[in-house]
Amino acid sequence: MYASSLFNGLAGIKAHTRAMESVADNISNVSTPGYKSTRAAFEDLIYQKLGGAGADDQPGSGAFTNVVNIMAQSSMQPSDYATDMAINGNGFFTVEDPQDEGALYYTRSGDFTIDQNGLVVNPEGYVLKGFAIDDEGEINKNVLVDIVVPRAPQGAEPTDLVNLGINLNAADTRTFNDSQAIDPTNINTYNTTSSFEVVDADGVTHYLTAFHQRQKNEDGGVGLTWKTSVFEYSGGTYIDNPPDPDNTYYLRFDDKGQLSGVSPNGTAYADNGEINLDFEFDEEQRVTLDYSPTARNSSTMLAGANETFYLDHNGYSAGSITGVDIDRYGMITALFSNEEKEQIGVVALTNFKSPTELNRIGGTLWQATAAAGDPQVEQPGDEDLAMGKIKAYALENSDVDMSEQFVNMINYQRAFQANSKSITTSDEMLQKAINLKT
Repeated sequence: MYASSLFNGLAGIKAHTRAMESVADNISNVSTPGYKSTRAAFEDLIYQKLGGAGADDQPGSGAFTNVVNIMAQSSMQPSDYATDMAINGNGFFTVEDPQDEGALYYTRSGDFTIDQNGLVVNPEGYVLKGFAIDDEGEINKNVLVDIVVPRAPQGAEPTDLVNLGINLNAADTRTFNDSQAIDPTNINTYNTTSSFEVVDADGVTHYLTAFHQRQKNEDGGVGLTWKTSVFEYSGGTYIDNPPDPDNTYYLRFDDKGQLSGVSPNGTAYADNGEINLDFEFDEEQRVTLDYSPTARNSSTMLAGANETFYLDHNGYSAGSITGVDIDRYGMITALFSNEEKEQIGVVALTNFKSPTELNRIGGTLWQATAAAGDPQVEQPGDEDLAMGKIKAYALENSDVDMSEQFVNMINYQRAFQANSKSITTSDEMLQKAINLKT
């Protein structure tokens, strides 16, 4: 007696058992960041044609199930950690097994931390890969490198340029003879002040104040020239630095209040707005003061408040790493305690023509396969490859829909019961047939 119904029922039980495995796996990973769910894809087994029969006499051999990967974008949850990242759009983070150089894997889970060596790693210790940045700030996309956050303190860089944009009040008509020395302790010897900072070669910050004194013109009236002397505030007192008279220079303005020149001696004026001062710290240090860094920020003498409206200087004291900042294009910037920033790398994203064909290996990691296509590696936000963008301080949630999984669970359970019933019913029919011979 032909009893294929027994095996058809068995195939159905196996198919729905595997479908339940998919549901159970999805539900168990409902809280796993970056997890991508699976679904059961049922197909009927090959039909067998009974000898001499027509198309209507082709009983099937049951069903089987393939488990298909679902690569849907999921929602994002905020995080308190700067190295947590979510991808909004296409692509995967690329990580490398530290125990197997060159073994690359892919993940949507951006749960990264910085280890004791400065490497950006996932919970399993796999190292995040990205692009290096050269000294000119160009991104090298030809090779993937480890993303490394510097652990060593950043060394000091001495100041050699201070950009100043100041306004000296044209309505202040108190004037002085050039012979009147500026005394920082006597407010009757100057009109106003402006301040700036200079960092020396040892990383020490020096606080300097420029005291401005409006000069009389040749007729003894209100002039357009201001004498300026620089003093360093140190130990609760002002000291002339550079030493007198090299701490003094002159600013000259035209009749419209625009800076027309700077002079070390009040005779020969440079029209570029610059003056060089040789400060005496632990060692002599030349610093250029530029009172006209740009046309918009050039110093003025206009009626109104005495103010410094633009101030910037290079150089910085030593600093330790305080954190990182990651923008939506994957640029990672190290932040230091001295308020300096350093671009240290770019997160690389990898995509595939058929990402659902990647091989799932656990730990939210995926492995490339021939069916998935060749890896396409680019910077986040690349439009040609339609790469997604990075959202820092966030993690992508699991894409599991619990309501859908519960519905599937009910359907698979009922189908499992029905297939079990087909086996028991076929068994009863066979038993009846056997009993006919007795």
